[in-house]
Amino acid sequence: MLYIAAIFFIFILILVYYLTGQSFPLSLTHKGKTLSVGEREQIRQGWIKIQALIEAPGASASNQAVIKADKLLDFALKKMRMKGETLGERLKNAQKRFSSYDIYDTAWKAHKIRNAVVHETGYDLTKVTARSVLKQYKAVLSDLGGI
Repeated sequence: MLYIAAIFFIFILILVYYLTGQSFPLSLTHKGKTLSVGEREQIRQGWIKIQALIEAPGASASNQAVIKADKLLDFALKKMRMKGETLGERLKNAQKRFSSYDIYDTAWKAHKIRNAVVHETGYDLTKVTARSVLKQYKAVLSDLGGI
């Protein structure tokens, strides 16, 4: 009888987590925290602003769009409780959270372009390049469940 009560209790817990959209804390399929509904909405709203920014004229707007996309990736990884002081460290710790090595590598490539924008004097992105990098960030954020 006690076993039936325990199984029923576990079933109710899983049902409550499922109905509220939360990940079950004992999940075997996910390592670490997933993004909540509110966090995903914050990322989506940020992405809408980035899309508007990329349409603005000038290299500065292109550069800012890529920088903001990088910040969204950092936000997502922080909310997923990835350890590290910098985005680079968090990316290293998050490799297994990506669905494939290609997506993980895409995250690194996009982040390296952001670093060039920020750290290299006179490095300005064209609209075409910025849009391409933003597609990379969108694929990465989508893979993490953010978009």
